[in-house]
Amino acid sequence: MKSSLDKRAVFETMPVRQAVCRQIIPAIASQMIALIYNLADTYFVGMLNKPNETAAVTVAYSSFLVLTAISNLFGVGGASALSRALGRKNEEEARDIAAVSFWGGLVSAAVFSLLYFLFAGPVLVLCGAAAAFGVSLGGILNTVLDPFFVLPRFLGMGAVGAGIATALSNYAAVLYFLIYIAIKGEKTVVNIRISRLKSTGIYIKSIISIDFPSAVQYALTVVAVAAQSKFVSQYDVEAVAALGIVKKLDQLPLYFSIGTANGLLPLLGYNYAAGNQARRRKAFRFGCVISLSFALICLVVFEIFAPALSGLFINDPATLRYSAGFLRRMVTAMPMMAVCYPMIIQFQAMGKFKESLICSILRKGVLDIPLLFLMNELLGLYGCMWVQPIVDTISLIAAAGFYRKIGRKEEQKTRLEE
Repeated sequence: MKSSLDKRAVFETMPVRQAVCRQIIPAIASQMIALIYNLADTYFVGMLNKPNETAAVTVAYSSFLVLTAISNLFGVGGASALSRALGRKNEEEARDIAAVSFWGGLVSAAVFSLLYFLFAGPVLVLCGAAAAFGVSLGGILNTVLDPFFVLPRFLGMGAVGAGIATALSNYAAVLYFLIYIAIKGEKTVVNIRISRLKSTGIYIKSIISIDFPSAVQYALTVVAVAAQSKFVSQYDVEAVAALGIVKKLDQLPLYFSIGTANGLLPLLGYNYAAGNQARRRKAFRFGCVISLSFALICLVVFEIFAPALSGLFINDPATLRYSAGFLRRMVTAMPMMAVCYPMIIQFQAMGKFKESLICSILRKGVLDIPLLFLMNELLGLYGCMWVQPIVDTISLIAAAGFYRKIGRKEEQKTRLEE
């Protein structure tokens, strides 16, 4: 009983700032390790000093994002539903939700892998092709394997070798998590027993509806990244390679914000379901301060050291010139994005489907492609790099409007109850 109470302390009684840090630090760490996957591929492929190889990694990246969309469909939605079940003090419901989320994600990923195996060629052409411990295990293994598969002194497989190394390291990470869950057994609500799938019909709608906006956002990110790559591929191959490098560099503040948001989700969902809205709001505001502060630091550093940071990945003068110009424009989106992600996650934690969906769609996909045409026409290649800052600003304005509206309703409800 004492152990159960200790686990609930972080959600109910622990000082808000301490509870937020307790939740977000592991989530941020896992995102930073995930970043290593991408940085390692680009770094070792860049050592070949062949812009066409780096461009190939860029083109393949948008397709890899689909897996993130699938994992989020059941991952974030499941986490939201699970945390609200715990807030209602219903652990059995939480275990059923965990099982449905796990198997739903596994089956969806398997179906995607099969379809992509069959249609990889056409998809890549559309993209512009012309040329915690378990997560840490995968990231470290990927970094170790990359040079052996990529560099000429070993297997010399180039960009293809980077893909193989990533696949192998992901398999290792999944195996670790399966072993960990099997060992923990009933000591945790994270349960993947097939017998619990009998409750699928009860929870599947709740899981998917809550995280559908997040999955849509990632799916539309695929479209947006592919469209941007397609536009840039009209120019030099060095420009495509530069875009790939910049996409990896600007992932540092991006992944930090995603980690902060994901870490906040259980805390926000639990307290929303438990009726402790004051604690939820304090946790959300403190999480936003952390995310925004890191983004502003990255903005300053990236603006000052753009050429040097790009030079870490490749030594081609034309690619470096493009990369520095791209980075200085695209990184201006980071402060808006740093607040927008936690805002969308809060809507999901509260079960606010409409607000979450609208903000997610605005952030990726709907505005990106029309703006790409417009900015490319007005400012050419570098105009395409201003699209994300514009889109994130619009999305944040919409999210802030929804947040204020929800806040006013909560105040009115509180006054009526008093």
